Amino acid sequence: MDTFIFSLRYLAPLAHDRISDLLKKESCDPSFIIKAVPVLQMIHTLAQFNPIGAIKKFTMFLTSVEKHVMTHNGFNMIIRNVPRFAEMRESKQAVAVKYAHIRDTLREFGYLVTFHMIRGTVYVKFAEKDTASRTHGLINNMQMGTNIIKTEIIV
Repeated sequence: MDTFIFSLRYLAPLAHDRISDLLKKESCDPSFIIKAVPVLQMIHTLAQFNPIGAIKKFTMFLTSVEKHVMTHNGFNMIIRNVPRFAEMRESKQAVAVKYAHIRDTLREFGYLVTFHMIRGTVYVKFAEKDTASRTHGLINNMQMGTNIIKTEIIV
């Protein structure tokens, strides 16, 4: 399936790369992959006649893969639009947003089991779903650097 998805990368390169990175780190249910092949074939065919429609379908497909992998592996929250750089409040200096910054911030909200930070998107697994809901309520639509953070609870 990797080769087939890669052949469609040109339709949505950033989303494709994020999902590919995610699939390398996490496992995906084999039955889900079997079901995905006809969808990818349909998108490939559609791209020849209706590229805009194919882009929409491929983006929707990648979102469904992302949610499947997140649910399958017990993650309960997604944080999107994390900037690469943000301004430090005290010094007003731009610094790279790194793994440690995100980890330390998320630990302030509750017990953090694990998370993955991939291309401006953070996949989070809190020990309790309540913690994910509270965190979502607090940081959704917050500004970080020049970006507005969007969060989503995975059910």
